[in-house]
Amino acid sequence: MNNKYLKRFIYALGAISLIVALVVISVEMTIYNDSFFENEYKKYRVNEDLGMKIEDVIDVSEQMMDYLKDERDDLVIYTTLRGQYREFFNDREKSHMIDVKDLLENAIRVRTGAIITFVLCIILLLLMKDKVYYGLSKAFLWTTGIVTVIILLIAFLIMIGDFTKYWEMFHNIFFSNDLWLLDPNVDMMILMLPEEFFVDLIVRSVVHFGVFLVILSLVSILLVRFYKKKNNGGHYE
Repeated sequence: MNNKYLKRFIYALGAISLIVALVVISVEMTIYNDSFFENEYKKYRVNEDLGMKIEDVIDVSEQMMDYLKDERDDLVIYTTLRGQYREFFNDREKSHMIDVKDLLENAIRVRTGAIITFVLCIILLLLMKDKVYYGLSKAFLWTTGIVTVIILLIAFLIMIGDFTKYWEMFHNIFFSNDLWLLDPNVDMMILMLPEEFFVDLIVRSVVHFGVFLVILSLVSILLVRFYKKKNNGGHYE
C-alpha cells in the first residue's frame, strides 16, 4: 500500500476509534450516574406506580446497578412492594438482566479496544515521523462531520416516527430472545424503568457525546490553523 494512503488509513482509523470510545463513554456517564436515576424516578413518579417509597425504589436501583457493575453476584433483592415485603425481580427479569449485563460488558470491551486502537495509531504515526496532531485533527474533523450528519438523520427519523418501533428494533438486534418483552402487571422492572426513562437516557448520552465532539472539534480546528500558520499553508499527506 502506498505510504500516503497507509497514513490516511491510520488517521481515519484513529479518528473513528476515538469517536467509538466517546460514544460508549457518553452512555456510561449516564448509566452509571446515580443522580440521573433518582431524578428520573421522581420525574415519572415510578414509586406511585410501584406502590413503594421513593427511598426503596432508589435502594433497589442502586443494588441493580451494583449487579450490572459486577459488584454483586445476583439480583435477589427484597423490598417492601405494595405493602408486602417480597423479592422485587422475578425469574424472567433476572434472566433479561443477565443479557443486559453481557451487553454492557461487551460495550466496555469495545470502548477499551477502541482506546487501544487509537493509542496504537498515534504510536504508528509517530514511528512514521508524520505530523500527527495536524493529520489526526483533520481526520477527526472529517469524521465528526459525517457522524453529526448521521446522528441528526437518526434523531429526525425518531422524531417523525415511533420511538417504540426503533426501541423494539434495538432489542431485536442486540438480544437473541424475547425476555425483554415485559408485562407491567407482573414485571416490576418495566414500571421502574418506563420507556420515557430510556428516551431521557438516550438524550442525556447524546448531549454528553455532543459536548465531547464540540470540545475536540474546537481543539482540532485550532491545531490545524496553528499548523498551517506555522508552515505557511502546509499540505496534508
